Amino acid sequence: MSVELQPIHYWVLYKIQLQETLIEELLRWSNEKGGHSTELQAESYRLYGKPIDENFHRSLENTNVDRCLQEKLRSAQYRLAYIFTKLLEEKYITLDETKDIFRENGIITARKIGLYEKGIRDAREVYKRLYDCLPEGRPSDEINEVIISTPEEVVWRTKECIQETYWNQVGGDSIYFYVLRQVWIEGFLQEGSMYCEELKKSVYTIRKK
Repeated sequence: MSVELQPIHYWVLYKIQLQETLIEELLRWSNEKGGHSTELQAESYRLYGKPIDENFHRSLENTNVDRCLQEKLRSAQYRLAYIFTKLLEEKYITLDETKDIFRENGIITARKIGLYEKGIRDAREVYKRLYDCLPEGRPSDEINEVIISTPEEVVWRTKECIQETYWNQVGGDSIYFYVLRQVWIEGFLQEGSMYCEELKKSVYTIRKK
């Protein structure tokens, strides 16, 4: 029996869709360079599960909607780590090329949600919009702890490195995730009045330029 999705479910779905878009871009890039993208995609499905399809909503039940969405989010993160790691190993993509893909996706995402059209100049709102997009889980997961929250600056600490699990299990290095995430954030903030930096290990800030 299908269920009516709640706002929190659509929020998680959006995070999943952004990850799937990045995966598609990586595969498209490698395909243009002669990579075996179809085979790699199929292998990622076999190992880590398939993306959400048109039957997903109809197959959900009230008792498993949260679990199903969390599994799909984990699947997308595993597949992104796996596909990037394999493409890098096989030299079908470079780190710099991947940075370009992530930066452009960040710019496009900010434009799609109208981040700057709405004239947002409050660091708290920018932080909220940022974490509407990044795959850091739900607020109830309490992965991030906000230390400072003012209109001029937000400072937060990441309490748990969930990405290490995904990247280590695929034989990759989670340092790439954080490099690519920072580039994505730079793209996301590029056309606005804020910037993001890591103050020290696992502590970040968004503040006015």
